[in-house]
Amino acid sequence: MGGSKRKKQTTFSDESTHCAHSNDEVFIKLRTLEYKLETLSNNNTQRLIDNIEIIQGTLHDLLIEQDNIKKDIRDLKDQRSIRTDEVSSLRQTINELGLKVNELEQYGRRANVRFFGLRDKIDETNAATVKTVTEIIRTKLNWREFNPSQIDVAHRIGPYRNNADRSVIVRFCSHTIATEVKRRRRNLKGTNIVLTEDLTPITLEKYKRLKSLPEIKQAWTKEGEIFVKNFKDTVFKMAKGEGVEDLRHRLNKPQPTPSNMKYAQEKMNHPMQAQELQTARQQARSNSNSRRADVETTDQPTKEGAKEARDVTSHIDTEDSQNIPLTSTPVGHSTKSSQEKNNKQRNQRTMHPWLDKSKK
Repeated sequence: MGGSKRKKQTTFSDESTHCAHSNDEVFIKLRTLEYKLETLSNNNTQRLIDNIEIIQGTLHDLLIEQDNIKKDIRDLKDQRSIRTDEVSSLRQTINELGLKVNELEQYGRRANVRFFGLRDKIDETNAATVKTVTEIIRTKLNWREFNPSQIDVAHRIGPYRNNADRSVIVRFCSHTIATEVKRRRRNLKGTNIVLTEDLTPITLEKYKRLKSLPEIKQAWTKEGEIFVKNFKDTVFKMAKGEGVEDLRHRLNKPQPTPSNMKYAQEKMNHPMQAQELQTARQQARSNSNSRRADVETTDQPTKEGAKEARDVTSHIDTEDSQNIPLTSTPVGHSTKSSQEKNNKQRNQRTMHPWLDKSKK
């Protein structure tokens, strides 16, 4: 039995030794694993730091590049603004030059006249055209003394076409002769011949567009300038450089009445006086209506009241025609206050003579 106990003690001792060895191995493995984790963590941290530094450097470069791009964009916008202003100025200059060129070209055509409806021939020469125009001027325009030498040149426009008479452009030796020929064109009424001014392409295009507008009753040209008449028989002259839409806007714009024009003139000459005058006129009309209403609403006036009402009504009409401020006097009351107010009005007219229409 004693041997059995020693055997058990030996077995327990062996197991303890084995557990101790096992714990040491686990501890060693844990330390090894901890070292590896620490090494891996340090490596990853350093790699992450390096990557962050690289990213920060790249971001800094990108920010600098972004600032440069923004600066370039601002410079481009400034240059674009400058170029836009230059283009607008150049366009305005081109338009002004175009208007001047058109004006000069139209001025150079003052001695020209165009004929439409003259019989055309395939082999017609310029001399034959001059002869035809001379015959028309002498017979149709009743200018018997006209001489062919007064024509500088005359020729057809464009190539010959069958069943179509080409127009004829005639350049006279002077503007005076051309003006006299155009003055006699009313004699062509009832014939197939039409005589017009020689307009530039720009002026002719405007003239055609204006004639097609529904607001236009009549359109004509004189010395290269365009005139139109609306259905109210108001004549408008197209200004230099004015477009068709601009003139159309003027046609549709209400025209000032004579009273408005008179007030505008007074306002331009004497702004403060004109404003006071307008206020005085409005007050006069208001007081006039008030007095008439008081007279009409008086119930069964006495004999003296009726006479005073007639006097007040007459006084209202007289003062209203003079456009001066009025004050109302109730019918049937004492006239003392009315006399004081009339004296006050006379004093006002003395201090402000421009209020008295008869003195203006």
